[in-house]
Amino acid sequence: MFAPHEINRLAAEALRDPRTVRRVYRGLPVSALARASVSAAAVRLGYPPPGVAPTPQNATSSQPAKEGSSSHSIEIDDGDSRT
Repeated sequence: MFAPHEINRLAAEALRDPRTVRRVYRGLPVSALARASVSAAAVRLGYPPPGVAPTPQNATSSQPAKEGSSSHSIEIDDGDSRT
C-alpha cells in the first residue's frame, strides 16, 4: 500500500495531482499522457509501474532499497470511499 507521502512524491515527480496518481493505480480512466507521466515517474523512483501485479521483487524486495525509495505494494487505500 502506498503511504500518502509516497503518493505525493509520485505526483510531484510526474507533475500531476495526487488524485490523478491514485486514479492511475486504481485503473480508472485518465488521459494517456497522465498515465504515461505517472508510469515514467514510478520507474524513475523505483516504484512498480501502474498495471504491474506486485511480485516479491517489486512489492517487498529483500534487496537493499534504492536511495530514496521504500518497500511497498501497489494497493492504495486512502480511506476515500467516494470512488
